[in-house]
Amino acid sequence: RLEAAMLRKEIASSDAARQVYAKFDEFASEWGTAVRCAATLDALSSLAEVSRQSGFCRPELVEEEEHGVVMELKQARHPCLVTMQHADQIPNDTHLGGEKASLLLLTGPNMGGKSTLLRQTCLVAILAQIGCFVPCASCRLTPVDRIFTRLGASDAILAGQSTLFVELNEAAQVLLHASNRSLVILDELGRGTSTFDGTAIAHAVVHHLTSQIKCRALFATHYHSLVDEWKQNATVQLGHMSCLVENGGRDITFLYQLAAGSAPRSFGINVARLARLPEAVLALAARKSAAFEAFCEGSSDSEETCQSGEGGAWDRVVSLGREILDEVRKESDVMDNGDDDALLKLWRKLRHELGLEVSPMALDE
Repeated sequence: RLEAAMLRKEIASSDAARQVYAKFDEFASEWGTAVRCAATLDALSSLAEVSRQSGFCRPELVEEEEHGVVMELKQARHPCLVTMQHADQIPNDTHLGGEKASLLLLTGPNMGGKSTLLRQTCLVAILAQIGCFVPCASCRLTPVDRIFTRLGASDAILAGQSTLFVELNEAAQVLLHASNRSLVILDELGRGTSTFDGTAIAHAVVHHLTSQIKCRALFATHYHSLVDEWKQNATVQLGHMSCLVENGGRDITFLYQLAAGSAPRSFGINVARLARLPEAVLALAARKSAAFEAFCEGSSDSEETCQSGEGGAWDRVVSLGREILDEVRKESDVMDNGDDDALLKLWRKLRHELGLEVSPMALDE
């Protein structure tokens, strides 16, 4: 009897539900309109709630000016951090295009705020173009047609794609589809391969963005040799996230403030100390870093000269390498006889001519 009653209940419930659904279907168009209106009101109320906060301004959308497209943000902050009540967030100015270079080459320490600056620039552009106030003191913007991002590092195992391939594939989409009205952010492009290849790829991408596409772009990098290549170029402006180094270079304080010019270094060992790597590891890393710098600089060349390749150690390495290869050819008979002393003499000559106090073999000592 109980089972029969339950069955009758289910049948009655199903019939009632079908009647409700049928009635609802008769007014589906009206219900759809009501849902869309409610969604629109919800979105507009959200924009109004955000816009009424202090520190937000009405963006000024301008057409392409005499000097091209422009993006000028004064005292800009990250919208998400603002809504999360991060009162201590440091605002920054960003000026791309117009009378300034359209590409900002950004350096600075890890955790210094480079990626945050890149993201907040894109988010401000999106908010401005959907009709919302933006977290800036002032905002002048030529409307953006598309935003391209190359952030983070990830692979695609199932597709058989390495981290570098994914990175370059995303960069290719930027170069193929961006226009002069686009906004592009690139974070450490080329880090997935060797320093030389990565720097070369990054240099070529910067060149294409500035000479062919001519769009507004922010390019964050740790390749200081790349910065040296572009520091005298009017199509690129240099900026860095400033920091304060104290206690003989051991302690670092991030200021999160965008400043003009390039950072002197990336302070990787300082960040490693903040991450609490063992002191023995940090000490060895510091010695290795000093040894590598000494090997690059030689006896008198500065780091900038070495990196730029203008009269630095690299030119001398190439020149001496050619001389030594010529000597090797002349002494080929000696080499064929297995005379290791000949090789050792050539190696010592190279070290002496470069004025290197620390040889690569001494790096493991």
